[in-house]
Amino acid sequence: MSISKIKFIGFFILFFNFSQISLSYSAIKDCEDPLVKQSNALQKVDYPRKINPAKTFDALVEWIHDEIVVKRKAPGLIVGISGTDSILTFLASYKAFEKAGRADRVAAIHFGPSEALLDENPAASAHLWFQTQIIPWLKKQAPQAEILVDTSVDFKRDGLRWGALMDWSVFKDPSTREMRALNEQYWTVGTRNATEEALFSYSSISRVASVQPLLHLWKSEVLKITQYLGVPEIAIDKSCEVDCICGRERLPSHNIPELDALIMQRQGLLSEDYVQKNIPIELRFFLNKYIDLKINEGSFKRQIPYLPNDSFVFSEPLMDLENVAQVKKLILEGSSNSKALSKLTPEIIENEAAPIASDLVSAIASSPNRENWMPEALVLFNTPGLRLSQKKQMLSSIFSTALPKLITAGELEGLSKLSARLGNYGFSFPQWRFLTQNYGNNQPALAEQFGMKSLVRENDIRDVSLEKSNPDRDELGRGFVWHDDHWYVEYRRAYIVVSNKTDQGSATLVIRNNSHFFGRDRLKKTVYFSLKNLSFDELEDLTVTDLDNSGEYYRWQDFLRAHSGISLEEKIKRTSRLLDYLGEFNKKQDSWFHSANGIEALLGFFEAKIKQAQAAKPPLFLGAITQDSPSWNMSTVPLTLELVAHLRQKKNLDEVLPHTTINTRFVMTSGPNGDMP
Repeated sequence: MSISKIKFIGFFILFFNFSQISLSYSAIKDCEDPLVKQSNALQKVDYPRKINPAKTFDALVEWIHDEIVVKRKAPGLIVGISGTDSILTFLASYKAFEKAGRADRVAAIHFGPSEALLDENPAASAHLWFQTQIIPWLKKQAPQAEILVDTSVDFKRDGLRWGALMDWSVFKDPSTREMRALNEQYWTVGTRNATEEALFSYSSISRVASVQPLLHLWKSEVLKITQYLGVPEIAIDKSCEVDCICGRERLPSHNIPELDALIMQRQGLLSEDYVQKNIPIELRFFLNKYIDLKINEGSFKRQIPYLPNDSFVFSEPLMDLENVAQVKKLILEGSSNSKALSKLTPEIIENEAAPIASDLVSAIASSPNRENWMPEALVLFNTPGLRLSQKKQMLSSIFSTALPKLITAGELEGLSKLSARLGNYGFSFPQWRFLTQNYGNNQPALAEQFGMKSLVRENDIRDVSLEKSNPDRDELGRGFVWHDDHWYVEYRRAYIVVSNKTDQGSATLVIRNNSHFFGRDRLKKTVYFSLKNLSFDELEDLTVTDLDNSGEYYRWQDFLRAHSGISLEEKIKRTSRLLDYLGEFNKKQDSWFHSANGIEALLGFFEAKIKQAQAAKPPLFLGAITQDSPSWNMSTVPLTLELVAHLRQKKNLDEVLPHTTINTRFVMTSGPNGDMP
């Protein structure tokens, strides 16, 4: 090895314990100049420390294992690899996970030049050294790790590299946006060393890393450890060369030990006498100028993001507490006037009034008329900010104070989420109102054009002589059905049904329409559940007597408490599976509305509704809601001739809907803020 190389990586000659001498971020974060203030716990020394590379590497592995793998329970680690810092980080991460018996949960990505770039600019092949000489070596050292080369982004752009790394950490396939399960995701690991930390010579975007294991190691020490690990010499040599892609400039890259020594001296870790004797005055001058420049340019990184205080926030009283007290009184008195709580429910959820939600639902346990208030109680589980203890109290009220035995907090959370979803569906029937209407010259309803079958049954209508707008006309109302060999979905005016007959266990869920205008008085229970392997003919012929008197349908709360030979966990899974399928069915419907046939059907429906509408009032409103959400408190646009003309020209439903995302779906409502309960 050359003398100059020895100078770079063997510069330090005095032994000090690594943990005693290292300076952490917390020790310097409050200094006006982070390189000036001396830590009281440290003493100036006449020589730089000399690390033991073997023990230091082992200590690094131990820290990642104990702190990140065991204590923090990281599901996996992903490192962007390009040079000595990232090689060291990757190998230490691999050894830590290998120690835990999970070596396959460490991955690395190297961003290299694409074939197109190499064809266009052959000089780019100079950047292939890592792919050709380092990656094969790394694969031998870490045989169970996944080591990839990504040429899909411009390898010279740090923001794109970090973006791709973050995407890979959570997406199985970034092109399809298919998410990894939580236990299959990866935490991104940064590779910033103590030298870069002190000089702020790192990109702002690199601060997204979840772990930064090298902050106690100077660059010169990183080189010494990588040499000990047997990293191919080309990687060590490249660390001492200029590299604009990595942000490595000529002056620091050619004088790594001297730069580290001057930073140590500023931090009080090294005597001024040492740097004066061992670093030529001219080099000292230029390196100090460089250090000053980097601190001046980059010190803002310790302060970002800049955050406002709350002095400009002027809040209004969130809730009318007198009205809340009056509603609670009605609950405790056993009143049948649940409209008061229905009107209050969206306000409670929107204002995130968790204490009020918990208090009102808990009061239902003492109500003589508990089932009457059940729809609102379920919906109130959607209130943001509910603590686990509040959810438990609310569930106790839902289950008549006889809460099923909850083995884990996860089951409690699962029941709370199910309650919220069931409550939302009970107030979501306006979403399907327009889908089930005939229009124009007896055009089939949109639901039929999507692929559902319209049913005609004896219990559809109670009094045919009444106007269709009269809620007393229908008994259970018209229904629309879709099914395959295993699944059954029905939208009916009085209820929704979702049922399956699969190897995972037969189950049927019936959710009542909880509207005060129609539906609430048609069935006794808010939600019904059956474990019987019901035929589709039986479901199509469903009657009120079947639901309430056949013994085949449980009230949902009773089903969860019943000793049916099925664990609580399995009951939660079966209910969730049914709701998940209903959600997927609604997504398929949404996809159809975005297709050419769906848009054409919508345009015909819109034009017919406009012709029927009163001149001063839009016939309906268009909006977008998230999955399982009720049809209220949303942004909408009114249906107008101009909107129809725009949609007919653009053929893109998302262009006319407000606030659409990958997680929202299209709905039609009768009011500008949705359909309130």
